[in-house]
Amino acid sequence: MKSNIYVHQTLHGYRDGHRLLAASTSLPAKSDHTIVVLSDLSGHSVVSEFDEYITGYPVPEMSAYALAKTWLAPEMPRPGCVWTHTLLIPFATLASIRSLKLLTNYFIRPNEDNVELFKQPVSQEKVLTATNLGQDTSVDGMAMSQILYDLYTSPIAPILVPTILPRLVEDSFFNIWSQQWPRLRRSFTFCTGAISGRRLGGKWFDLQGIPIKRVEEIARSINNAIVSRIEPDTSEIASIPWLVTATRDLLDDMGDLRDFLFEYGVEAEKGRSDFVPLTELFIALGDPLDSDANNLLRPMELAFPHFINGGKFKERLLSGKIGNTALQMPDTRLQILLESGENTFNTSDEMLQLLAEEAWHHNPESVISTINTALESKKDPPRNIIAAIAASISPNDVGINARQFESAMLAFAEHQPMILANSVFQGIPARNSILLDHLSKPKITANDVFTILQQWFEERDTEALEEAIKRNPKCTVPIILDTLNSGKSSDDHWLSSSILHQMISNHSEHATKWFYQNFVNLESQVSTVHTIAHVAASINDSDLRIDKKYSGSWEYLLSGPHNLDPDLRKTIMLKLFLRSMTVPIEEGARIATVTFPFVYRLPMKSQLSYSEWHALRNELGSYNWYLDWDWDKCRRLTEELIDRFKRYDWPICYFSTMLERDAELASFLKHTRFYKSTYEKFIDRLSDWKE
Repeated sequence: MKSNIYVHQTLHGYRDGHRLLAASTSLPAKSDHTIVVLSDLSGHSVVSEFDEYITGYPVPEMSAYALAKTWLAPEMPRPGCVWTHTLLIPFATLASIRSLKLLTNYFIRPNEDNVELFKQPVSQEKVLTATNLGQDTSVDGMAMSQILYDLYTSPIAPILVPTILPRLVEDSFFNIWSQQWPRLRRSFTFCTGAISGRRLGGKWFDLQGIPIKRVEEIARSINNAIVSRIEPDTSEIASIPWLVTATRDLLDDMGDLRDFLFEYGVEAEKGRSDFVPLTELFIALGDPLDSDANNLLRPMELAFPHFINGGKFKERLLSGKIGNTALQMPDTRLQILLESGENTFNTSDEMLQLLAEEAWHHNPESVISTINTALESKKDPPRNIIAAIAASISPNDVGINARQFESAMLAFAEHQPMILANSVFQGIPARNSILLDHLSKPKITANDVFTILQQWFEERDTEALEEAIKRNPKCTVPIILDTLNSGKSSDDHWLSSSILHQMISNHSEHATKWFYQNFVNLESQVSTVHTIAHVAASINDSDLRIDKKYSGSWEYLLSGPHNLDPDLRKTIMLKLFLRSMTVPIEEGARIATVTFPFVYRLPMKSQLSYSEWHALRNELGSYNWYLDWDWDKCRRLTEELIDRFKRYDWPICYFSTMLERDAELASFLKHTRFYKSTYEKFIDRLSDWKE
């Protein structure tokens, strides 16, 4: 502490009235008036034994605290005259003195001969030399507890302490004042010898020692005053934890509570009201058996109700730098954060993230349970806390028990939807909606899309897959098809026609590419035959490849053992028949003769719709196709087939193979008038081969 800082002093006494007699500094007008009033006799008349007393009160205009000692001056000619020596202690100096009782060592009883002494300031360095002065242990512990209880449980009431002699309460008053943190110290008002009630700026002093014989009179004159006496029921308050701790600190000067109050009381703003919650905070932090976060949360919210209060305390609490072992556990600290009021903490995103990660790795079930309890009790945790926890959770960390904490997991999923891409949450109504919204985001990663779709594949959730294709076909269709191609799905029969149609119509280019990748070795792709057939039925006729590479696969697909839907099979047969009739190479004949018997029977059995017949007629009609009788349709189809054999010089073996398999068609060719047509040579060759 710099030695050139001084504690100023004043002397007041009688000289044609009570007035300022000497001062080491000039006083502002308001301060001058206050000190004059409070340095005079503390009542209207003298009371025996109350011939000297101490008064303390703030002088904010000077950023100082006035500590004054008053002596009755019987040597003066006028009765009731007093001398008052006042020390004007800078607020910063007041905060630097552990035991304020030492300040009484610097009081000097004035007289007419030493007035000049008070015109010089006292060196602050000199004031601070006796900081090791101990507490006075001669005080009555029970009386001390009663005063503490009254003072801090009725924080706006003036407390009156009856005494026969001001000196008897002096040590108690100074001990209480010394225990207070600096901010409370400099606003605290007291008088050890108030002959009448004392006030400052219209407010009654906090603590006043009063003559026993004037208790009733003074109590009546002060509204809401509490007379602090040791009553028969005083023992009932003796076991109150905060009071026991505070009293022990005063009597034993243990220092821990006082150090705590000094460090964290700086941000407490409600004066005496903050003493009990701060002391309870101290107790909750230190009790190794207390793991209940609520025992800390309640007093903390009383002392520091808003994030602008108690920033240092809250930062150290959440970072695990203070408190017992239980409070240093990250999940307990997170619980405190979650269960606190909405504006209690103002934590940075970095601190939140760090705490969330620590808590999740330490005890994930405790974290989820805490969030779930808060949500189900309609006490919504702040979104930034939920977001920080969600960011700490890996979807792989979600255990089988997470389903019982549905509310919490859905809250986390709003910030990290991928948490729900787990079979644990199958069946939760909101789950697919959240995942679908995530799929719709333009910046979703391919890995997230893959994981979500894989989950729905495993669950065979056709509704979710169908909606996913609607929302984001560009990302979902290739992955669904690739999943089928990878063999990760045991079969594809559960895929609905609606899903398959959407996949192909929304991503035809990829569907066609996927189709031919799998079609080469169709016999080894049994699990995807259902999808392959749908793609085959949907791709453009011009994209149907009929050559040596794929002919065997076409025959295998159409062979019939795959339980294809009849309408799907019909569509493929018609498309392939039409396409084969345009392929002049040998494979065209091969596919044409595979599909022709099926197509031939359709009109015979009245299974060919008008639109289908119209399509055939437009594509193949090189003869008179105006006749619409069913038997004539069969004849026209046969003429077209024979025409292709002649036009493309297809190997006759394919036609004969078809006849061998189809006696009905062979009979038709042998016994109709078509036998004598322009194709007679062709038919003769068939007959010769047949015979």
